[in-house]
Amino acid sequence: MPVTKLKNFSRWSHLGFDGKLTFYKPRDIPFVTYKNGVPCYEVNMYIHKLLEDGLKYQTIRTYANCINALVYHVESATHLNRFRDLTDATFRLFIQGLQSEKHPKVIIGFWKSAFDALSFLSLSKNIMT
Repeated sequence: MPVTKLKNFSRWSHLGFDGKLTFYKPRDIPFVTYKNGVPCYEVNMYIHKLLEDGLKYQTIRTYANCINALVYHVESATHLNRFRDLTDATFRLFIQGLQSEKHPKVIIGFWKSAFDALSFLSLSKNIMT
């Protein structure tokens, strides 16, 4: 489940009052997939939000690589079928697993990136329902 680079990704924001799409300058962005090649829609939606916020490619790539560890945790856990099945308890297990193999400063980066993504997804879920 690699984080690959989409080169010159063109995106649009909205239809203007004149009925035309507003396009942004093409940029390279990270694209997260599961091991079977299926896109992880939730994480890619968060990456799109970071792109809209104007973060640099290197920052977005760092976030994507940190969150990719969480995607791997979801994919390898037998009791989780998809990313949105995460709970506080399963997120805690993810962080505890990192504690056994990573330096504390690295864990903070992973935790912050994953927590920000989950917060965004929680807000998005509440808005859509």
